[in-house]
Amino acid sequence: MHHHRSGLSQPRHRDRDAGAGFGRFDDAGGRPGRSVSHGPGRRQRPSTPRAPESLSPCRIHCRRESRDLLSGQENLVITKIADGIYARKIIVAGEPWPLTTYLWITKNHNLYLDAGLGENALLELSEYADPSKKNTLVYSHYHFDHVWGGHALKDPEILAHRRFLDHQVHLEKDRLNLIRFAEGKNEIALPTRYIDDDLDFDDELRILYAPGHTDDGLMVYHKTLHILFMGDVAADEGRDLPELAGSVDSYLATLKKLEGLRIKQILCSHRDPEDANYLNILVENAYILRKNCQ
Repeated sequence: MHHHRSGLSQPRHRDRDAGAGFGRFDDAGGRPGRSVSHGPGRRQRPSTPRAPESLSPCRIHCRRESRDLLSGQENLVITKIADGIYARKIIVAGEPWPLTTYLWITKNHNLYLDAGLGENALLELSEYADPSKKNTLVYSHYHFDHVWGGHALKDPEILAHRRFLDHQVHLEKDRLNLIRFAEGKNEIALPTRYIDDDLDFDDELRILYAPGHTDDGLMVYHKTLHILFMGDVAADEGRDLPELAGSVDSYLATLKKLEGLRIKQILCSHRDPEDANYLNILVENAYILRKNCQ
């Protein structure tokens, strides 16, 4: 879900054609990334350069309601993705877009990736948490559908990029004006720790500064399971790219820093999980957009 767009700035350089200068991303097994093609039911990569269709607010079409054994509620699915990795996906009532928030139970932390649209998300995910471990919440960026309800956790450490502070006026306006989307109380718990750049949070986790979609974006990489949480750095389902608040060059730099990581699975906020080859698709689409903006 997106709002407060400043628009896509023009790229500063004209020195590369689409796709040039990037190595291919490998999957966790060390195999080269597959060629950019899609099987049945997946959108095709454009055969001729064109600007990806992601420059307006994008919402995902929900084809049908679902019921999950863990949640027992329509339009709500809580899935165990891997050992200690849980995903809560909600289809917002009256809206055709889903939102997924995550719980990673690591050696030292109950790590919550985004708070969602209100306290319900964290309360429900916390049922699978380890009560002996510290509660830690990461805000991937300041948009309202990622930051409501953090107060639901007991004594959490809340991490965000320092530029999160620049958007506090938007936080309160959205909390009041968009309350129709709230799942329970939508109070905002402000971060207790601010990050300036990439950070090895502990032996298992690396937090990555990820400007592009917003200027305060964060991603999280699980070093042991080789899982990458991209949040809204990934495109919404049905879109070629996320909306970009900055330059295409800034977004490409964010993707480039992922080249050295062994990635088995990519977790997103508004699309289903992807494998490492998805990064190649994002890179190629970003270069197509950059070329067409010249």
